[in-house]
Parts: sequence; C-alpha cells; structure tokens
Amino acid sequence: MNRSTSLLAASTVIIGACAHRTPVPTDAQQPEYRIHTGPGIKPAGERTIIQFNDEPPVIYVSDGKGGPFITYHGQPLRDEQVKSIRSLSANEARQRFGDATLTGAIFIELK
Repeated sequence: MNRSTSLLAASTVIIGACAHRTPVPTDAQQPEYRIHTGPGIKPAGERTIIQFNDEPPVIYVSDGKGGPFITYHGQPLRDEQVKSIRSLSANEARQRFGDATLTGAIFIELK
C-alpha cells in the first residue's frame, strides 16, 4: 500500500511538471515602442515631438542608444492601446509646431 501511494504521488508530480502551460509574458518581454525613423539609431540629442490623441505634445530627446522608449503617462506603451500611428517629416513638424530643432513628429491615436 505504501509503495502504490508513492508511485501515485510520483506520477502526479511528473504529470504536473509536463503539463503544457501558456507562458505569461513579463514586463521585460512586452514589446516597447521606440522612435525609429530609418536605418541605424538616431544620434543623441535629436528632438522628436510625440502627441497622444488631443493631449499636449511631449518632446522626446534621443539618447543615441535607441531610446528613450515611448511611454504614456509614465507607463510603457502597449500594442493593445494603439489604434493608429502617423508620423511627420522634420519640415512638417517644424512648420506645425514652430520649432526649428525638431527632427520629426509622431501622432499616436489610442483606443
């Protein structure tokens, strides 16, 4: 009786360990949005305006390492939040916002 109980317990552990579970993505695995306008990484100091819906625009300054990541109210921007993304060239952004130092603008419409 003792042996059959041990075998049952061992098989339960093995079955539980082999059961398929869908991995739950951690925050580190979630995709993060970056400002990327072409080949390579934007040089440090380049300024881009990002505007969410009708909120005031925010100026992002490139760190030369592929960042900063785009955040919305301090939280990482997620795919499920984004409805559309539209970008403006440097000339269009400078004319629209009256800032000669801009390298572009991005409008993000949220759901």
